[in-house]
Amino acid sequence: MARRALRIILFVGLLVATALAGYQIWTYEQQRAAQDRRVDTVHALASRVERDVQEMRAGQRAYVATGQGFAFWKTRVDAASADLKVAMTAMNAGASDRLTDVLGTADEARVDLERLERKIADHAAAGRQQHAADLIFADALQAGLTLDRAVDHVVDAVEAESFGERASLRRRELAVIGMLAAAGLLAALLLLPTGAPVAAEETPESVARPATNPSSALAELRRAKGETLAEAPRRMGKDASAARVPGQAGGLGASTVPAMTPLAQLPAPPQSPLPADVLVDLPEAARICSELARVQSIDELPSLVAALARTLDALGVIIWIKDADQDGLRPLLTHGYPAHTLSQLGIIPSTADNATAKAFRLAQPQVVASQGTSPGAITVPLVTTTGCVGVMAAELRHGREQIPSTVALARIFAAQFATLTSAPASTDADTQPTPATNITGA
Repeated sequence: MARRALRIILFVGLLVATALAGYQIWTYEQQRAAQDRRVDTVHALASRVERDVQEMRAGQRAYVATGQGFAFWKTRVDAASADLKVAMTAMNAGASDRLTDVLGTADEARVDLERLERKIADHAAAGRQQHAADLIFADALQAGLTLDRAVDHVVDAVEAESFGERASLRRRELAVIGMLAAAGLLAALLLLPTGAPVAAEETPESVARPATNPSSALAELRRAKGETLAEAPRRMGKDASAARVPGQAGGLGASTVPAMTPLAQLPAPPQSPLPADVLVDLPEAARICSELARVQSIDELPSLVAALARTLDALGVIIWIKDADQDGLRPLLTHGYPAHTLSQLGIIPSTADNATAKAFRLAQPQVVASQGTSPGAITVPLVTTTGCVGVMAAELRHGREQIPSTVALARIFAAQFATLTSAPASTDADTQPTPATNITGA
């Protein structure tokens, strides 16, 4: 329920963020369009100023032309001068402080042109055609050219300013789009399914003491090769069909497990991105095998099996031994499970439909693939010259049951355990079997 609520909150938040980002981008686009309209308006005003200046110059030349009426052309020049002033005023409207200088220069040129127009009109009205002509073709011409250049500078300045504003708006749009994408990625990461929970570390409560008669358990393991175990096993716990160890993937001690696939029939797993020396600690494996070969007492096994489990990255390990009287397997050694669960372990019939029994019957390793948050498992037979005498079952995490090097390492450890059965029975005191021994440590 909490995860569903989180999904709804993230989805609604993402919708709101998308709407806000869309509105902001629309606002920026409107501002960019306004800048484009501003440039177009300035270009239109510049063309209007140029046309008014040409109209004034044409009328002034008509003042001194033979046969032209002064009053008629004076009216046209005045109209052009008034329109020129309106156009320049519009060009100054809404201008930024950065355009003050260029607009001031253009306005000064317009005022100078109007001043010269008044002098020319006075001379022409008084009949002083020569004085009027001198002003028209010298000073007035220069003033008109100065105004044209000043207006061109205004247009260039407005275009540069508008280009900078449009570029700034574009950067803001990209920033909004980037933040929206980051928010979407964060939401997707938060909604991704999480992996299997990390197994809890072993606590003192999950550790049981070794059996009160540890030497008999080791002797019993060594007698398995000679099939003497069939002469003295005793029934332990409940039937295996009712037993199940918590945390065992696929119920290694249960009568019903997921479908199992022999190791030889498994498809080749994908190439692991991790280097081989990270997946398998060969020096540590060699040390464990060497120590197992020198075991003389059950007291030496806890640290070795714990190291074995760490090397395999196993949650738990169980050594099952053949029980000939009941035609099945019973647990001899365990590691990684709480002490109170050991009493639940019972005899696994050799015909049971689970990975442990199948590995025993076929004398071939079996792999139980992990499913969701449930860990996977490997069951490896303990094979001697007389046949299969037991099974080593390991519950693995992080999908290591699919890594060939992990399976190979488990087979090496199982083979080393099988060598412990090579010694014959020595005393009658050792012939009494003991219950399953948890060797996770004291």
